[in-house]
Amino acid sequence: MNISIYPMTKRELLIYKKQLQHKKILRRRIAICTLSLLLIFLFVLSFNNMVQATEELPETTYKYFTYYTVDKGDTLWSMAEEYIDYEFYDSIHEYVEEVKEINHMCNDIILVGETIVIPYFSNIYQ
Repeated sequence: MNISIYPMTKRELLIYKKQLQHKKILRRRIAICTLSLLLIFLFVLSFNNMVQATEELPETTYKYFTYYTVDKGDTLWSMAEEYIDYEFYDSIHEYVEEVKEINHMCNDIILVGETIVIPYFSNIYQ
């Protein structure tokens, strides 16, 4: 068995050591970058969870109906202005149309003393 050992010159040894040192520095930089990215990801993830935890849940709103006795001078429009909730209706006209539908009304005529069902919204559960 003939094993030949190749002796390095000083220049080759110096180049080899520099290559090893360069690989070591490169591995260290890759490890630091990977660790930094992981820490940034964890920070963003935890910050996102904190923001979501502080957001308030929307309140539950319930739709109710009440009886309204028509007084002198009342109109469907004036009742709508008093009871409308613009979060659920786009316009007073839309609210008036719902009141007419609930009460099976063909037109806008209401009489003094007549009782009308009016929808309204509340956050309180009854």
